[in-house]
Amino acid sequence: MPRRLQVVDSDDYQSLRGALELALLDDGPAVFPFAGGNKPDNIPASVDSEVALVVETSGSTNRPKRVWHTVSSLRAAAEQVNAELCGRGVWWQALPAHYIAGVMVIVRALYSGSVVLDQKSGETPVEDLLRFAQHAGTESPTLPRFTSLVPKQLAELIDAAQNESLVAEALSGFSRVLVGGQRVPGKMINAARDLGVRVTRTYGAAESAGGCVWDGRPLTGTDVDIRQKRIALSGPMLAGGYFHDPQRTAQSFVTHGGKRWFVSDDTGTIRGGILSVSGRADRVIISGGVKTNLDEVESALLAEYNTSGLAVLAVADDIWGEAIGVV
Repeated sequence: MPRRLQVVDSDDYQSLRGALELALLDDGPAVFPFAGGNKPDNIPASVDSEVALVVETSGSTNRPKRVWHTVSSLRAAAEQVNAELCGRGVWWQALPAHYIAGVMVIVRALYSGSVVLDQKSGETPVEDLLRFAQHAGTESPTLPRFTSLVPKQLAELIDAAQNESLVAEALSGFSRVLVGGQRVPGKMINAARDLGVRVTRTYGAAESAGGCVWDGRPLTGTDVDIRQKRIALSGPMLAGGYFHDPQRTAQSFVTHGGKRWFVSDDTGTIRGGILSVSGRADRVIISGGVKTNLDEVESALLAEYNTSGLAVLAVADDIWGEAIGVV
């Protein structure tokens, strides 16, 4: 039978958590979280019964992909991470929950019985971190602390921690800091570890329900392969496909060797069982965790300045991962 699809403002943490809890129990509508003030259009009133969550990618074109997950894929992804973290803890919800990395914090907590403290207030990451540390110390003093960040957030926290002891204490108080969404510079990892912060680099996508490869090693249940130079992921955490887009689903989700694989647009190598991500197979960069198509930027600039004498390219950046360079 069809299942109702509920669109939920991701800024309303309590409503989103409640909706996800019902969806994961198969007792409520499927959930589509959106960024406050940017309610998505073309949303059907109902979906297939196996759909539990629809989430948009950060978007490498002007039409972000919509990925749908089942209860079983979300549970598998959550259990992979919870097993690595040894179960229950208190999470700092530092990422927006309309993206997969943010919403999976809530899903993991629901399956493990963890506490989530939503501290986003529109202020700086440093202020949010200090508020979280205070609340965690009061409400859940004995539980281990976890969070998921993008490199830009981690860079700001490291800079502050190197100058402020309270920030250093709060940051080093995490049992695990997951950082992903883009390339993480080695010197950022070293600076964090010098502060006593246990940082883990993660790799994954909305299509794999978040990071399923940690420090280059796939989590239990995840398989990694290189297919035509592209990174491919397999496991029970894979999404059902792209929402109402069977053609794109068929292109990215393939069956090989008796397994179902998601073939990404990322390139990489596997040596000694360790995955190294080298870049993108297309003209898309990830800057601050958001995908940007360089060809679209170039076309817009060419039209704006009415010239053919410019080019757009990716430039390495220690904070943003990659930035846009215009020549």
